[in-house]
Order: sequence, then structure tokens, then C-alpha cells
Amino acid sequence: MNSRAGRTLSLALVFSAGAALFLGSASPAQAGDRPARAPLARPAPPNLLLPVSTTPTTSVRTAHTRIAIPEAQRPMTALQIAARHGLKYHDAGTYVLLEGGTLRVRIYPGTSTVVIAGREYTVKDPALRSERTIVLSKRVTGFLNHKIGSFRADERVHKTVHRGRPRARPRFKPLPPLPPKPKRAKRTPAPARTIPAKPAPKKIAPIGPERQWIPPTRERKWKWIVIHHSDDQRGNMAKYDDYHRNDKGWEHGCGYHFVIGNGSLSGNGEVEMGPRWTKQLHGAHAKTPDNRFNDHGVGICLVGDFNVGSAKPSSAQMSALVRLVRWLRDRYGINLSDVHGHCDCCSTECPGKNFPWAELKRRAR
Repeated sequence: MNSRAGRTLSLALVFSAGAALFLGSASPAQAGDRPARAPLARPAPPNLLLPVSTTPTTSVRTAHTRIAIPEAQRPMTALQIAARHGLKYHDAGTYVLLEGGTLRVRIYPGTSTVVIAGREYTVKDPALRSERTIVLSKRVTGFLNHKIGSFRADERVHKTVHRGRPRARPRFKPLPPLPPKPKRAKRTPAPARTIPAKPAPKKIAPIGPERQWIPPTRERKWKWIVIHHSDDQRGNMAKYDDYHRNDKGWEHGCGYHFVIGNGSLSGNGEVEMGPRWTKQLHGAHAKTPDNRFNDHGVGICLVGDFNVGSAKPSSAQMSALVRLVRWLRDRYGINLSDVHGHCDCCSTECPGKNFPWAELKRRAR
């Protein structure tokens, strides 16, 4: 009985061991289930910025493998580029400045403009402004790292070569002495020429209206006579004096020395003297670079516009002008060739295309 119980126990143990082995060798696939697979990593979008680290290389997991990207060719911020090359970082708002030694790099956000060591470059991708710095694409990052690294390497080589070594001075061969200059024979001085004295200008006697034209102060050395037209139909000395003094702000008032009226606000052919003539001051009627016509030219203005239609000075104005020009020529020795119009001194049409120059030259001889 005991042997039969022991035999039954041993068979039970063997059967349980075989069942355990059979159940252990069975896989979930045999039972109709599939093992769970790990999801494949999808590649990053092309425009998505990769994470930046301080290691020289970083890696990106793709669907099949892991790719290592060099630091110089991955997207970086301007602050990281400055830290990588040992440059000072300064954000000026409209641009970011990276500087160190003699190197200055300016990066303008929102544009494709980069200035490196004073030279402007146009990169392919614009710089993007983030919260505290500027983000650059990998193409712009590689370009900046290459340019900055090359410049800093050249700068270090230059410092190493020239440090502590005096610059060699160029050696020049001494030039041969110059031959002595031949002695010149003494020249006998030429006899002094006797230059005849210039005759004093002939002064006419003050007769009629010419008596009041003589200035009460010391007379100036006048060399030219410049004739103008007022470019309007009504005027006199008081009108132009008020305009030049108050509107233009000229201290001495009217820029002309004489004004000849046309019968509108003064008599027809009436000659009016301005404060510049009575005080013998320079004129303000013909501005040139050397200002010679203002300093030594008598300005005469005829009221009227002789550049419109066939308008000309009246006969009374021409008679008064001829009398005044002849008196000025005789008193100050002014040649007839030195009687000019405003158009001869400056770029203007004054005193107008209808002004009778031939009559004035003929009568003022």
C-alpha cells in the first residue's frame, strides 16, 4: 500500500513538471496575441528648432538611426554664439552686438542683414526675435561661426607674430652728396620805371537834382553799377525798405542804393536814395561767392516788371537812369563796360528781357 502511494506521488510530480515546461515554452504569439512594439520616433519638422546644448555635438533621433550634428551647423541663439567665441553680448533693441577685441558683429532681427567687422553680408535666412535674444537658423549659424572663427584666428596669429618683436626699420643707402651749385653772376638792377600817376576822377559840379545825390559821409570806392527791376507794378523806396527790413530781417533795410519810380507810389522818374547810400554801406542786391558786386557796386532798381509782354521802362525812368548813371560814372571813374544788369552777375532774368540796353549804353556815354 505504501509503495502504491509513493508511485502515485512520483507520477503526479512528473506530470506537474511537464505541464510547467509546456506552459513556459508557449508564447503570446501562439496564443493569438502580439507583443507591444515601441513607437518609432518621427523626424523633426524642417522648420522646428533643435534643442541647443553646450556640448560640441548634438544628436537627432530619426526613424532608423541617430544623426550627430556639429555644433557649428545647428540652430543657435546670438547669446550662445557670443558665449562660444568669448564675445561680449549687448542687445540694443534694433540690433544685437557681439564684440571682442577688434571684432564687431551686428545682427538685425527680422532681416537678413549681418555686419561683421564693418562688412555687410546678406544671409539666406532672417534672424528671428525671441523673448530675450535672437534665434538663427543652422545655415546662418554655420556662416557666423565660420566668419567669427576665421577672424579670431587671424587676430591671434597677428598678435603672436608681432608680440614683443620690434618692427624692422627699412634700411636706406645714403645718397651721394649733391654737386655744388654754380655761382650765378650778379645782375645789375634795372633802372626803376617811373609810373605816371593815375589822374583823379573828374567830378562834375552838383547842379539840379544831382546836388542831393552826394552822400553826407565819407564816400566809398565804387567800381560797378548794377541795374535791377522790381518785378512788380507798384513800389517805391519805403515799400522795399519795409520788406527787406521786416520780412527778410536785413539790418540796414532796402538792399538797393537808388529806386527810380514809375508814378505808382512815387513820381514817374523820381530818384529815391536809400539808407545804404546816405550811410555809404554795402548793398544787398547781387549776391556772388566773393560778394564784390554788393561790396563795391551801386544797386539801382527801376519800379516795374520788364519781363512780361512788351513792358519797358517809361521815358521818364530812362531819362532819370541815364542822368544817374552818367553822374556815378563821372564822380567815381566807372567805365561803361562796368555797368551791368543783375542777370550779368547772378543766375536771373533781372532786369527783364525788354530792358533797352542799347539805348542806355548810347545815352550814358
